[in-house]
Amino acid sequence: MIEVCAVMGIIGVFLALAVPHVNNGAFVLNMADQQLLADLRGTRMDALTKGDHFRFRVTAASTYVEERMQLGGGGWSAISPALKSRTLPSGVTFISGVGTTLEFNTRGLLVIPQAAANLEIKDAHTGIGREITVWPSGQVAQL
Repeated sequence: MIEVCAVMGIIGVFLALAVPHVNNGAFVLNMADQQLLADLRGTRMDALTKGDHFRFRVTAASTYVEERMQLGGGGWSAISPALKSRTLPSGVTFISGVGTTLEFNTRGLLVIPQAAANLEIKDAHTGIGREITVWPSGQVAQL
């Protein structure tokens, strides 16, 4: 029995050395894509359930924020500090949509329907990109 365990251990070591390392670039892009989708949908859901306008802004090539808005002085303004501030994983950046502002009203619709946008992210390591569309109805979809 001891010999069988020793042989299994040696085989395990050889297999661990023989298996090539997996490139995690596709996993990082998928994780960033799913997080971005969840945050966009979360911003819309906050607007639907909390009775205020909420804004999603892409602030730089790898960062975005969610802000709660308040009505005052004839318009909606952001309450500071931002509710969420996220940075995409290393190597993943927005290649379209930087500077985009999406404001959702209490019905989950975009306040300015013409602001509907395509946000595209790309992984610099693999060159693979993903595109997310926000429709005037406020729906968020991955293309």
